[in-house]
Amino acid sequence: MTVTPDPTRPATGPFTSGRVYTGAWQIPMDAAVASATTAGFRVTPRSNARRVIVERGVWTAASITPTPAGVVVRRSMTLAQAAIVGAVIVLVIVCVGINRPA
Repeated sequence: MTVTPDPTRPATGPFTSGRVYTGAWQIPMDAAVASATTAGFRVTPRSNARRVIVERGVWTAASITPTPAGVVVRRSMTLAQAAIVGAVIVLVIVCVGINRPA
């Protein structure tokens, strides 16, 4: 029985320049991180022993989590995106507090 490769997934791994292919991958953790760094992503200081977070620019980030069968790649928020969301939440709380009827 031959396995046909999935045409929607690149053979080089879950990362291409500027694009993250999410889902489960049957590759080792080292190969996933190597694929990310080859595609221009950098490993962030937020990484730990249970997951590696890679970032490319301000708007593209992903987390790589190891599983017994390989890795799972998911999109994640960059630090800049988290700061923007936090600022909007604070702004909404302040505006609602100011416009509250007495």
